[in-house]
Amino acid sequence: MTILQDVIQPQLGSWVDLYTIDATSLGSSVFHFTPSMDNGSSVSFGGTVYTALPIQATGFEGTTSGALPRPKVTISNVNKFLQPYLLAHQYFQGATFARVRTLDKYLDGHPNADSTQQLLPQYWYIDSLDSMTKQQITFSLVSPLDRPNVKLPRRQILRDAGFPGAGFPYLS
Repeated sequence: MTILQDVIQPQLGSWVDLYTIDATSLGSSVFHFTPSMDNGSSVSFGGTVYTALPIQATGFEGTTSGALPRPKVTISNVNKFLQPYLLAHQYFQGATFARVRTLDKYLDGHPNADSTQQLLPQYWYIDSLDSMTKQQITFSLVSPLDRPNVKLPRRQILRDAGFPGAGFPYLS
């Protein structure tokens, strides 16, 4: 059974949210987090281990009208794990934030383990660090389409030169 078939079942199981912060473009590392635990330890999905940390993520809901959502993510800062990286790498502004949702039965180590069974991943960018206290770190996220200084299409189409990058050489 696939995850899309599971969604319509009366006994769904537990959702597991998996978060990844990719700050390699800023000279840092990739961090994997989840608010869930699997049998009292960290969660493994697709061979990647996600550290269990208290995380609260809100505002991912989208609508067909109005502005794009701007989610907020609050991560525990009690163990001060992220804080030195934030201070050394521009507070992760511009880092990629990914959210993957799956069911607990598809996690590694379970009988139905299958890393392909997930909802479509959501990709965001860290727009700003809203707060950093001894207890928590809060980020504001922005959609890839809503980033500053990003235009679609990325390349300007000129009347005389066409758009050769897309295979439209209007003038030869």
